[in-house]
Amino acid sequence: MKIFMITAIVILFAGAAPAHDHRVSPVMREQHNSMLAMDKEWVLCKKSLAADDLAAAGVALDRMEKALRNLERFKPHLRQEGHLDFQKQARNFKAGLTKLAEAVKGKKSVEVPRLIGKIDDGCLKCHEKFR
Repeated sequence: MKIFMITAIVILFAGAAPAHDHRVSPVMREQHNSMLAMDKEWVLCKKSLAADDLAAAGVALDRMEKALRNLERFKPHLRQEGHLDFQKQARNFKAGLTKLAEAVKGKKSVEVPRLIGKIDDGCLKCHEKFR
């Protein structure tokens, strides 16, 4: 009975422990919002391209460019010592989006699947390291 009571008390007070304090700075909030917007627009872009709707894909790419305007100045949550690598990944991502936007505007649909694959690979590598 003593063990039961001690266990119950420990569980009771463990639940009353202060929560982890995770304040989000305005820059971090902007980073989160930018990444969420980018993710949403990337999904729309790929769906539009799959449906051969180049106009809608172009709009999504423009919105992504605006959402990611400050990507290079953001800092990763994890592995902050890799900030320079994060900046490099950001530049590569933006360059890939620029090439894709040019292909879409130029109606060069032959290049689109390769460019999408390259961007997706870059996303996976970056997320693997920093997410």
